[in-house]
Formats: sequence, structure tokens, C-alpha cells
Amino acid sequence: VEDFPEQFHHGYNLLCHSQGALVCRVAVQVMDHHRVVNFISLAGPQMGVYGTTWLESAQPFLEKNLPIPPLPQFIPSSIMSMGATILASNFHSFAYGSLQNSSSLANLWHDPLHEEDYLKGNAFLPRANGEVGRGSVG
Repeated sequence: VEDFPEQFHHGYNLLCHSQGALVCRVAVQVMDHHRVVNFISLAGPQMGVYGTTWLESAQPFLEKNLPIPPLPQFIPSSIMSMGATILASNFHSFAYGSLQNSSSLANLWHDPLHEEDYLKGNAFLPRANGEVGRGSVG
């Protein structure tokens, strides 16, 4: 935008999806002289993510980055579901700890059952949403 001011003189629209929607929203928040006319957030996790459904969608990343041994394929789905529930109930200890500085996924985790840990341990989302350190992001 700064490199081509004549092309963006009348402003521009931002259409952002998923995690990019959160990044775009925060960029617009902190940019003093942006010319965004319309900002559209599609499926943006503006207040964070939580729960087994989200963890299941992030499973490939988690298997690669968490110290959890792979489970055999023959384990019944009911036990796998129970494992996902256990992981969701303990994921905050990873998200607000060892993963916080190395994973954007950890910065999206907002565990309502561990709100104090979220506010202290999440380096991005509480600041972006004005829940701590009003006026600053990151």
C-alpha cells in the first residue's frame, strides 16, 4: 500500500479469512493512517478458539509439535473422542507455555476454564482484544 499510494488513494477493501481475518483486524487496529474502506472477516477467530472440534481440525500440527506418542489405528473412536476431550482440557498448559512463542495456533487458544492462565500466558490475543494492556498489541 505504501509502495503504490496512487493505486490506493481512494482506499481499499480487506477480505480476510480464518486466522488471516484476525491478523487483518489487528493490523487495521494499530495502523494510524490506513485507508481501509471495508473490512470483512470470514470465519475469523476474533475471540479465540477452544474445544475438541477445533483441536481435531488442528490435529496434523499438534501431532507434529506436541510430545504425544502416536496412537494405534485400531483404538475405537469412543476412546479417541475421550482422548480429544482430555487433550482439550489440558491443552492450555501447552498453549500458554512451550508453544506460545513458536506457534500461531497457541496464540489463538482461549480456554474459558483457565481464564487467568489465558490472560497471563497468551502473548497475543488478550492484548489484541483489549483484555490486558489496553492500547497495545503484542
